[in-house]
Amino acid sequence: MIRKIPVLLVDEPSLCTAVQGVFVESRYELRCFSEPEAARQALTTSRFDIAVANLRTIMADGNSLLRHIVETLPRVRCIAVVENPDIASVQEAMKLGCKSYLAKPVSPDSILKAVEDVARSSGLLTLTERELQMRLSRLLRAQRLRQDLTLTEMAQRIGLSKAQLSQIELGKSWPSFPTLKRISDELDQPFSELFKAVEQT
Repeated sequence: MIRKIPVLLVDEPSLCTAVQGVFVESRYELRCFSEPEAARQALTTSRFDIAVANLRTIMADGNSLLRHIVETLPRVRCIAVVENPDIASVQEAMKLGCKSYLAKPVSPDSILKAVEDVARSSGLLTLTERELQMRLSRLLRAQRLRQDLTLTEMAQRIGLSKAQLSQIELGKSWPSFPTLKRISDELDQPFSELFKAVEQT
């Protein structure tokens, strides 16, 4: 089973409630707080990889929760939620060490996307073997179709049967390293670029 990435959200109760539904089926374990002190306490007793916090809420009591996170828990990646964003508030978020920021009003989906972007860019989000296989198979098929090659033509060029290539493109079997190299050469797709493209899709 894949470990869920723990995420802390500090914002008003209505947003916390709305966001929880979006995170249920995700790869993240979300804990929400509307009080900065409760969030600070949770940070001392639980591990979090990403923190999403409303700048106004966390600075209301004169303390900066984000500054506390950056200074004492540098492994936690922070995302600031900024109300009425202007250059000064964005600069403040960046000075605090935030990896990203969101301008209010924010939707639950935009929070999930920001969390995914930060998780991916920070190396927290890794693909499962099955996800990698499916992405690779879709990419290979798309590249073949882009070059107007039929399954039969491609199979003949790389020395596979049509059925074998079909199984690879459907994600039902892994190509061996030499087979994958022949496919990438035939598609004129450098091997390193192939896997970079798989990660970005």
